[in-house]
Amino acid sequence: RSRRATTNNLNIARYAIKEITGRLENDEGVWTGSRNKDIQKNIRQFLFKAIHGALRVGDYWTNIPIYEHRAKCTHCQNESENLEHILLECNKNASSVIWKLAKNTWPTKYGPWPQITLGTILGCGNIKLSPRRNNDQQQEKPEKGPSRLMRIILTESAHLIWTLRCDATINGTEHTARGIKKRWTAKINKRLQLDRMIARKTDRTKPSKSLSTPHGKTQLQQTVPYQQTGPSPSRF
Repeated sequence: RSRRATTNNLNIARYAIKEITGRLENDEGVWTGSRNKDIQKNIRQFLFKAIHGALRVGDYWTNIPIYEHRAKCTHCQNESENLEHILLECNKNASSVIWKLAKNTWPTKYGPWPQITLGTILGCGNIKLSPRRNNDQQQEKPEKGPSRLMRIILTESAHLIWTLRCDATINGTEHTARGIKKRWTAKINKRLQLDRMIARKTDRTKPSKSLSTPHGKTQLQQTVPYQQTGPSPSRF
């Protein structure tokens, strides 16, 4: 069953990414993408388990005494919860709020925000956005910055949905829309602040992009030097 799940998820990922890049990845390409360095280590582990179908959801809990209730969605009581339901389909968990934030944050000058599917999430490490045309002339250099930004927003958003779902399922925590927005904004800013710290060490000089979100300005930094404006963060 695990092998079938892995094969199915690899296929879902490769065809979803083809819709964005025009390129059909092989199995090795999808696995390599899941280890993309733009994705944080803990989220790379999450993607690895997701592709293998190894996350503890749905039928995993059915035959475990006193935990059978976890087979259903905590929020909507869907009979057999699965990863696609958690990340995209449930309209009572954090997913609808978070994907709306992600879409509103994305700079449309880099192209439209894609239709998010399970395959888009599983294969996001392979996203390479095509250069935009400027005055009917195609740019020569690939858009590495926007591709990186999309990978960051996608992975951080999906992982937060998963984290909040686990908190609700295991601890019974209820998350309000306001609290979800606050958590998402903090998570994205924290991730991009780390990017700036790393960029400073490697002497990169690409300009930053400041984008409006429902909570004001979110500093979406695309590999830029970190400029200290206060005490250095003690940990990330």
